[in-house]
Amino acid sequence: MSASSNWLALQKKIGSPAGQRKRRKLSHEPGHAPSLPLSPSSSLSRAAPPPVTSVIPSLLSDTTEVNGETLGALRSMVCSSQELRGLPEKDRLPGTYIAIDCEMVGVGPNGLESSLARVSAVNYAGFVLFDSFVRQRERVTDWRTQWSGIRPGDMSRAKPFNEVQKTVSDLLNGRILVGHALHNDLQALMLPHPRAQTRDTQLLAYRHGQTKNRLPALRNLVKDMLGIAIQEGEHNSIVDARATMAIYRLHRKQWDQAFNIKPIRVKLEMQTSEKILPYLSSKSKRKRKQEPKDDKEDNQDHEYSFSPVQSKKQYDIKVAKSGAVQRKGISSGLSVVVKQNGKKRAAARGPSGAMNWWEKTSVGGSSGAIQSMTSTVST
Repeated sequence: MSASSNWLALQKKIGSPAGQRKRRKLSHEPGHAPSLPLSPSSSLSRAAPPPVTSVIPSLLSDTTEVNGETLGALRSMVCSSQELRGLPEKDRLPGTYIAIDCEMVGVGPNGLESSLARVSAVNYAGFVLFDSFVRQRERVTDWRTQWSGIRPGDMSRAKPFNEVQKTVSDLLNGRILVGHALHNDLQALMLPHPRAQTRDTQLLAYRHGQTKNRLPALRNLVKDMLGIAIQEGEHNSIVDARATMAIYRLHRKQWDQAFNIKPIRVKLEMQTSEKILPYLSSKSKRKRKQEPKDDKEDNQDHEYSFSPVQSKKQYDIKVAKSGAVQRKGISSGLSVVVKQNGKKRAAARGPSGAMNWWEKTSVGGSSGAIQSMTSTVST
């Protein structure tokens, strides 16, 4: 029995019967993508740095030499891919110079606080020695992808901060660190580095007159010195580290002159009397033979005359048996005569025998008079 036309019309009006419901379409509004972990093979995760597109091919083959460096070779190092397969084995070793660069992401309210997200280190030839993403310990509120190049999918292969910090610290130990605005990178890594082994292209370029800006940007230095453009879009720590190394190599001889100055050490020698030298030198004191002495001389000190070079005055030197050296006759303002036995100690009067000024004031008997001052020195 077929359904009537009225029944068919009713079904069309009220919809499909139960059990034949249409599946709801799963779609997300723009700007509200699901926060699911992405696989490393996702398009959001990039392993190799983007090529520098704004480079004229003739610039890479330029053979012009500046300070012993070929401009074409430096440009090719900056614009090359992540792996430099044509390098010999010796250029793959860390060497003496290492350039680093770090990328940050935003954490906290509105992403205002910076957190280390990626660290890259290259050697003098531009070979990548270390490149790793850093696992975040706080919730990331701003990935800063347009500047940092970091995406949520990159965190799937990130390493803990302590592991990255130790690896970079071991890599920089005893080597010269090259970078741009290194105070930011070292602060993010929480690592110190000796100033004598630090080469900051931002500071050195202004100090030696290569730029008029006190704090020039890296892309501006690369544009002026190498004639190529970087950081046109997303930044890449490997490209930035190679760019800083290329700039440093271009001016290395000039920039390192201030660090190659060795301190001058001048030995000052003073001619002393042969009589006093055995008492001033501890070695000669040990070698000196002990001579028998009378008991009367046990409590007496030996006195010698000692005159330094280019000195008009002569000072009396008192050397005790213990080796202590004292200058006799130095007063703190009141002439004091000290007798060795220590029983009679009296303040000395002036050379004419007259009373001193502090004794005269006490004779007047006034209430504000200064009492007689006596200085006693115990031997």
